[in-house]
Order: sequence, then C-alpha cells, then structure tokens
Amino acid sequence: MFADQEHFMPRAAKIASIRKARPGLSFRRRRCWPGRWSIPRESMTSRIFVKAESDFYESIHSEAAMTDFSSKTDAAIDQWIANFEKRGETEVAFYSELLEERARRAQKKQSLDLEKSLVALKQAAIDGICITYGDLAKTSGVDWSKARHQMNGKHGHLDRLLEICHARRLPLLTAICVNKGGLKDGELEENALAGFAEGARRIGRSIADELAFHHACREECWIWGQAQ
Repeated sequence: MFADQEHFMPRAAKIASIRKARPGLSFRRRRCWPGRWSIPRESMTSRIFVKAESDFYESIHSEAAMTDFSSKTDAAIDQWIANFEKRGETEVAFYSELLEERARRAQKKQSLDLEKSLVALKQAAIDGICITYGDLAKTSGVDWSKARHQMNGKHGHLDRLLEICHARRLPLLTAICVNKGGLKDGELEENALAGFAEGARRIGRSIADELAFHHACREECWIWGQAQ
C-alpha cells in the first residue's frame, strides 16, 4: 500500500493495517495510577494512534526506494503528486520519489538530458556564475532550435530540473539558469521569473516577492557551490 492511499483509509482500517505491519504494537489504554485514567478514552486512543500512524508513515518512506511504479500510468503519477501538493506534504520522502519517477519518464520523451543539465548547473553554482538555456542544450548535444520548445513551460525541462533539485535536497539550481541577455546580471525575464516562482510554489515554497525570492535562491546556489 502506498502512503497516499493510506492517508484516506478509515481509522479502523488504518489500525488494522498498522497492526498487520507491526504485530507487537499495542493500542490498549494504560492506567497512570489506580482508579484514574490519565486522559479520556478517545483522547488516549487518538494520541496512541497518531504516534502509531507516524511510525507507519516512517516505515513506508524508509522503503520508498523499493517502490515499483511500473503498473502506474503517467496520469496516475501526476495525480498522486498533485494530491501531495494540495495537502502541502511536499517534504515527505514518498513525494520526492514520485518526482524522480516523473522525471525518469519525462526523460524518455525528451532529447535534453536531465542528469547532464544537473551536472552543468552544479558546476555553474561551484563557479559562482549563471548559465544560459543554450548552454544546457549544448550539454545534451541538442540544437537550440529544437531545445527551446522542450525547455520552458509547466512540464518543461527546467520544471523537471527544479523538481529534481527539491527531491534531492539541493538548492533550486534553475535559479542560475537565464537567457543570454540576462547572463551578465543574472536576472530572469518576466515570464521566466513567473514560471520559476510557480514551480517553486508547487513544491511548497512560500513566496511573497518573486524577484526577492529568485535573488535569494540564486545566492543559495552560490553559497552551496562554495561549500562543494
């Protein structure tokens, strides 16, 4: 059973599932002193259940790398991801694994190589510079005339790179990827800035000022690069 499915199970079914996974776990109340319960029955049960449910999630996420998505369609993966984002659960390990799976599938449909682009972005961060969209295309050996249509948009190459950065607990390295005209000052064009912010919000980032957020992310990339 996957974490997203488990989230919507009725309480009795959840407890049964947890008992099956952890036979030694007890859900019985315990007395704190003779004749008195420390807290009411429902409250005690709820607190024990919350702890058990938390342990159950942890056990699922610790085995996330073993998850087999081969039977799931692209649409199912997208919906799963959307559910996590809607609930604001973008820091759990299973969400990150779903992002990796979606990126892996997207790679099969694109000529731009996500891993090669990530290496180039990391090197730019280490060098304390920005990199252009054209530079990313070159790392994959793809002509810009073909690459430009794969680069931007909600499900484009940059969007998948941003998600990979989040999944791997990296700074948002796409912050230092700009067009040729913005290379000198490291600034994103208006549409690119809006797209970057939109992607960041989906993965759980809180943004009040998009320009200030981009600058902060850009600086975070270079600070990370200095530590490598």
